Amino acid sequence: MTNAVLFEEGNRDSTEFVRVGETNYQFLNRSDRPGTPIIRSHLNSWFSLLPENTKSNFLARFKVENNFAGAFYELFLLGLFTSMDFIVEVEPLTQENKRIPDFLLHKDQSQIIVEATTNKYSFSEEVSHFNIRKQIIEELNQLDLKNIRLLINKLVVYVDSKPSIKTLKRRLQDHCNNIDLQRFTDFGLPTTEGYEFTYDEEQKFVFSTSFYLDKSGRGQLGRTVFSDSYDIGKDETAIKLASSIEEKKTRYGKMHHPYIICVNFPKTIPNPNDLFSMLFSSDLGIKSEANRRSGFAFKDSPKNKSLSALIVSFVVPYNMGNPQFWLFKNPIADLPVNNDQFPIDTYEFKEGKICFNPAQICFSELLDIPESLPPDEP
Repeated sequence: MTNAVLFEEGNRDSTEFVRVGETNYQFLNRSDRPGTPIIRSHLNSWFSLLPENTKSNFLARFKVENNFAGAFYELFLLGLFTSMDFIVEVEPLTQENKRIPDFLLHKDQSQIIVEATTNKYSFSEEVSHFNIRKQIIEELNQLDLKNIRLLINKLVVYVDSKPSIKTLKRRLQDHCNNIDLQRFTDFGLPTTEGYEFTYDEEQKFVFSTSFYLDKSGRGQLGRTVFSDSYDIGKDETAIKLASSIEEKKTRYGKMHHPYIICVNFPKTIPNPNDLFSMLFSSDLGIKSEANRRSGFAFKDSPKNKSLSALIVSFVVPYNMGNPQFWLFKNPIADLPVNNDQFPIDTYEFKEGKICFNPAQICFSELLDIPESLPPDEP
């Protein structure tokens, strides 16, 4: 037996922002900034659900910055699945090829195997003039385009200092004022072609964007730029997501229970519309270059049928009450999961089209966490 806890009880009076070089764990452990007591309380509560013989290992992982994201995600999933009324076994012994999954969920006489993985990839760090591009995007985020969000398709910079984008912003504003919002679908995808804007500042930069309608604004934290193709572009996302799950898809051979792989992107915000092209293959009616390159997570082949569903998320300690979180059902799974078991945003392919089933309950209510927490992450 061990008395290990994630965060010791005690008074904290530090209201400083994150210090240079400080880890996530160090900041959360010493801070009394608004929201941090709530984060500590929930993490401690979920930590208490762990088997005693795994707590020391989890605590060690939390304290090492490179391991923090993975340990946090597994703990978050433990709390989430418990809140969904599953009985959760952590690292259970199973008969599936003698490998140990992260979780085995029990509910209504059914069992579901769950593997969790964290994808820390950020392609933008390899792009030349990345810091200049980042400054341009930060300035674009100050634009107020109401419910319209930007998905940057191209941003190439040819100078060594940030150019003025006043003209770009003015033209973007004018363009958005003339967009007919009635021609957008509920999922944010344009119903017709042509909703793309390109601006060429000769010898300085080239900018191109598509527009998406965000009626709810959930999880956007006030940002106008929904996603940057170089941060989590369609092709790069597909390849990296596929590599995250490729080995895990066949990890257990022939399955006797439904099987879900959960992938978290702690540094970028995935867009579910960008993921369709790599999940749902051309066999199912959707064709794209990203799909051909990624290997089709849901392509109709024997090795893909063991995967029942894929959960893709952007969740960190500071957005636990309002994360980006989607479940994609595999249409060719041998053992499908029931929508009623997971009250989260769900996408599935039926009758030749992608169908969206909205969450039955919001995360803040499900986990009893405020939707807004201070963005003080290191």
